[in-house]
Amino acid sequence: VLCNEITDKKILYLTYNNLLKVDAKEKIILPNVTVQNYHGFAYMCLSKQGVSVGISDLIQTFNNLEPALPREYDMLVIDEYQDIEQEIAEMLWLIKDSLPDIQIVAVGDMKQKIYDKTSLNVSDFINQFLGQHLELEFTQCFRLSADLASKLGRIWCKKIEGVNPDCSVEEM
Repeated sequence: VLCNEITDKKILYLTYNNLLKVDAKEKIILPNVTVQNYHGFAYMCLSKQGVSVGISDLIQTFNNLEPALPREYDMLVIDEYQDIEQEIAEMLWLIKDSLPDIQIVAVGDMKQKIYDKTSLNVSDFINQFLGQHLELEFTQCFRLSADLASKLGRIWCKKIEGVNPDCSVEEM
């Protein structure tokens, strides 16, 4: 929603995996937003410099080579930040250092962390990366019905309001 509301800034929207990238591209309709996952962004930057590596080496190569980044972005949106791992954290620092005036919006929920293959303390990283920042809490879930969201909220000890009446779970 944020990316569809902001028309006067060039936005780089980075998310964790290809499925999330495809989902975001379906929802973000404005042409001022570049949607990529981390590997896709690394590939885009490296290929502009004639560097070709396998997908598993993209982020590490990006971090080692520190390629020139497009200077066109005013805002960086980091989606699902709770799943960031060490190499991605290093990549984000490179982006921030290359674009020191970029506004950063990080969206995530540590209770929704699904990957645990890193020793990175994500909470410490995101607080240090953002510096002084405003923290907002969102309670609406567009993927779940009111009943399912309420149950999930009780499990996570947080208020979640489901707003998708078409959501149904056939088996749990």
